[in-house]
Amino acid sequence: MSPISQYGASKISAEAFIHAYVNVYGITAWIFRFGNIIGRNQHRGVIYDFINKLKENPKELEILGDGKQVKSYLHVSDCINAVNWIMKHDNNKSVETYNLGTYDQKTVTELTDIVCDEMNLKPKYKYKGGDRGWVGDTPIIILDIKKALSTGWKPKMKCEEAIRRTVRELMR
Repeated sequence: MSPISQYGASKISAEAFIHAYVNVYGITAWIFRFGNIIGRNQHRGVIYDFINKLKENPKELEILGDGKQVKSYLHVSDCINAVNWIMKHDNNKSVETYNLGTYDQKTVTELTDIVCDEMNLKPKYKYKGGDRGWVGDTPIIILDIKKALSTGWKPKMKCEEAIRRTVRELMR
């Protein structure tokens, strides 16, 4: 439990507060740890940023990091379905923690290729920032979703389909 950013520290502290409330007040709670949630109505994030950068300059795209960062991309519709499914089908009587993501992951470069393909563009990629895009970024995030799957929930989309759908939704 040694976070490398204030963001990570805030997540750990929020989970500790939830556990304290469950213990003090005897309530039921679920903690959901999300992968990268993507989909329509985004106003920030890698796909949103790439689309806007490519609209400004379709010939070159600056990518934070070295493009080798590995992450799971879960469409918001799968995320909502997961939360609703687990809360309905879990026999939790105190507090349970679930990781929500997909079966697969994509590198940032693979994600970039998909975004560019959906936009019918072939820009030159310009990497910036080493193996992390920013201070506190984690180069590899692979969530173990077995516990969520054990409830009977399954993501409907793999990363590529979720990314393609998100690009189309944001381009409308």
